[in-house]
Amino acid sequence: MVFKMQKFSKKFFSFILIWMLIGIQPICYGFADGQDMAKADRLFNQKKYTESLKIYENIFRTSGKASPSMLLKMAFIYEGLGNYTQTLFCLSLHYEYAPSNTTLLRMEKIAQDRDLKGYEHSDFDYILAIFHRYYIYFNVLMVLIFGSLFGLFIYRLRKRETLPVRQSIAFVLALTGIFILLNFSEDPPKAIIKNDKVFLMSAPSAASEMVDRLDKGHRVEILSKKDIWFKIQIGDKVAYIRESNLIKI
Repeated sequence: MVFKMQKFSKKFFSFILIWMLIGIQPICYGFADGQDMAKADRLFNQKKYTESLKIYENIFRTSGKASPSMLLKMAFIYEGLGNYTQTLFCLSLHYEYAPSNTTLLRMEKIAQDRDLKGYEHSDFDYILAIFHRYYIYFNVLMVLIFGSLFGLFIYRLRKRETLPVRQSIAFVLALTGIFILLNFSEDPPKAIIKNDKVFLMSAPSAASEMVDRLDKGHRVEILSKKDIWFKIQIGDKVAYIRESNLIKI
């Protein structure tokens, strides 16, 4: 009976782990209702872009969800309409869902053509985006490694055996990895300026000193929020901007 229960527990644990690894994909993507999506895709394929865009926008507005392919189609239509702010917004969201160098280079090209700030990237940024995309997988892997090493450590301790140096090092490295995952892997949220002639202020007040003035399309990092003001960073500048001037990614 004990053997059967242990066997059942292992099967149950394996089922939960597989469900977590496979089931996380659609959760992250947030697929929308099929009928409206199918109609919009059909219109898009018929090159009725503005009609399909209205449906895509309605899906996104009402559900707050979008698939990566939907975001790419919306970006394509917005770019054709000359709305580069919404193009960059959709590409930024798509990059959050499915990081790729192709999306990064496209955003960088649009930003360079219009002299926009906030879209510079490095190889490390790409690695970090991949890490965030598969965060749950890295977490599960680190927990499994740490759990195995910890179990081995307890076993040898109870047997009064000396733990080999390489296993001690692996244990410390796994513990360090989990610490880094929990404390230093957060990427500041970003937003895109959606209006022209937006003032960046030195403090969260309209009466404070103006730091700079920017037009729409620039992307900023959000550091904190106070009332209707966001504390943001763009390049080496830290300033405050009204919430109504931003599209949060």
